[in-house]
Amino acid sequence: MLNPKDALEIAQPPNAGAELEKLQRESFSYFLHETNPDNGLVIDKTAVDWPASIAATGFALAACPVAVGRGFMPRAAAVAIVQLSRATNQKMIQNLLWAAGYNVIAIPLAAGALYAWGVLLSPAVGAALMAASTVIVAINARLLKIKR
Repeated sequence: MLNPKDALEIAQPPNAGAELEKLQRESFSYFLHETNPDNGLVIDKTAVDWPASIAATGFALAACPVAVGRGFMPRAAAVAIVQLSRATNQKMIQNLLWAAGYNVIAIPLAAGALYAWGVLLSPAVGAALMAASTVIVAINARLLKIKR
């Protein structure tokens, strides 16, 4: 019969600690290398022409405290990455709300949804609002880079 202590020695080769350390360091360096410095998102390598993966970004953010604890990166760098990712998330939510607000309000008005009550938005004004909405979303997204 195999002694549990012997089984542990068989399961862990003598250099397992060094190999694990190397694997952890290489895995974390992947996230650092693949993170977009402009928005803090991690590039998605699984889909062609897909800019970022929310799952990979979340995993990288969760790995930051571990990396600081293991000495893979300084605390200030981890804080900067997390702050940039949070700011990017806030900008995405702001842009989504602005675009949804336009679609919920301006498009039905231009289509005549409230015509029975005398409210009608001309197609020209609707088109101008659509262009303004696009410009506002683009400017808001650029403010992230200016803020940094």
